Amino acid sequence: MFPHSLAFDSAQYLWLLVLIPLVGWMSYSKGNLVGLGRWRRHSVFLLRSLVLTLTILALADIQYQRKNDRLTVLY
Repeated sequence: MFPHSLAFDSAQYLWLLVLIPLVGWMSYSKGNLVGLGRWRRHSVFLLRSLVLTLTILALADIQYQRKNDRLTVLY
């Protein structure tokens, strides 16, 4: 039905995505971002979350799949 999809070889690593709110809570509660302005604090949280998400997706071995019935492979 859908010609494009994402597949994961190790989907159990996707449970680590629940750590993203923990990263945000630790960043704001520890006070290590207090000296930064509002825009910079949000940017730091966004970048940390992005790096964590990409690392988790790499661990889960994400694969982009495109189905095509017009391809012939001969061995």
